[in-house]
Amino acid sequence: MDTEELRRQVRALTDRAEITDLMDRYLRSLDEGVFVSAGHADTELARTAEGWRICASALRVVWTQGPPPRLPDDFTPAPMARHRAGRAG
Repeated sequence: MDTEELRRQVRALTDRAEITDLMDRYLRSLDEGVFVSAGHADTELARTAEGWRICASALRVVWTQGPPPRLPDDFTPAPMARHRAGRAG
């Protein structure tokens, strides 16, 4: 089971915006119990000719309780795509 409660505050300024998301996260594992975390994400956006773009983002977990979820020992992450500035036209 996986649930999340989210509270969002958006502050828009002419060509800039700031978003603060406050959240609680609950993860239930069949074998390890319940893991709870709480924190906030702060995101800065800028308006460009192509629309709004994220300039900076930070996630801060400020509280946890219970055993955190664990990835399987044989887990291999997929390679991440790299973002290119500009677009092919």
